[in-house]
Amino acid sequence: MTMKGLINGLALVAILALAQTSLLAQELVHAMVGTTAGSDPTTGSITLQLADRTSASFDSKPDLSTHIAFDKTLRKESATVNELPKGTTHVIVYYYGLSPAIVVAVKDLGKKIESVTGTITSIDETDQSITIQPETGQLATCYVSNETTVETPYGAVDGTKYSVQKGEKVSAVCTNEAGKEIAQFIQPLND
Repeated sequence: MTMKGLINGLALVAILALAQTSLLAQELVHAMVGTTAGSDPTTGSITLQLADRTSASFDSKPDLSTHIAFDKTLRKESATVNELPKGTTHVIVYYYGLSPAIVVAVKDLGKKIESVTGTITSIDETDQSITIQPETGQLATCYVSNETTVETPYGAVDGTKYSVQKGEKVSAVCTNEAGKEIAQFIQPLND
């Protein structure tokens, strides 16, 4: 091997190592749904009351050098905390990090939502819907689209990018639009 070949090979290894490091430094954007318990438009922070009656707070001090992986469709359908209409009650918060959790964007779900937790009993790919059997109560059919947020271990993705499975246990938050329950948020649950 010539000296020029060795130098070119080492340069390629260095470039690949740097590229891999920058990929590892990317923060995944996750999602959480809840009722607004408070927000500060001056700082962009928000606090949610969660279904289990605990709360979660999110700061809005992103490090501009932080690279984030945020689904393009979900980003397009969301806004900043400052853009939330006054009196907003139910929201999805898109965030990264844990301590502190940094809010990236929010999605207003309006004032009336339906929550259901149970097992998926059927999937209709033509209708783009899933039917959920709660432990008690009636079956719930939720329609899934690219505007549906699905929280996964690998970040929040739009509903068309996640394949639910029959028998999977999920928690879903839906809004009623023209008589249909539209899934706004789905979170697969581990047993």
